[in-house]
Amino acid sequence: MTINANTITQNFISEEVTVNTITAAGKTVDLICPINDCKGEVDVIVDNTTSESTPITLTVYGGVSPVKMEDTEYEVAAGKEIRISLSTAETMQADGTLKMKIGSESSLALLGIRVLLFKRRYVTAH
Repeated sequence: MTINANTITQNFISEEVTVNTITAAGKTVDLICPINDCKGEVDVIVDNTTSESTPITLTVYGGVSPVKMEDTEYEVAAGKEIRISLSTAETMQADGTLKMKIGSESSLALLGIRVLLFKRRYVTAH
């Protein structure tokens, strides 16, 4: 589902929020999100609130630019959610995507995990 927001908040204009529910039957799933239309920041929100006992791991892969970040792993406890702000310059791959992986000890399809991608772009004129 894609929600177009187009509202200005401080120095950013929100572009869109994309909500994905993880339905993969395995214990890991790769997420590939286009971010080449967003030259600023991307927020990734991982919702693990429906899980009562199973934590998950989110791995965000660094990009290919000279300022790329290292691959980074985040743990999302059972019943919790996290929000991570990422620079597109540090995370964008050569094909214009953000690459991530979600992993768990259990089948992901049973956990009801949602991943929200909130694209933001810097405002250059007020």
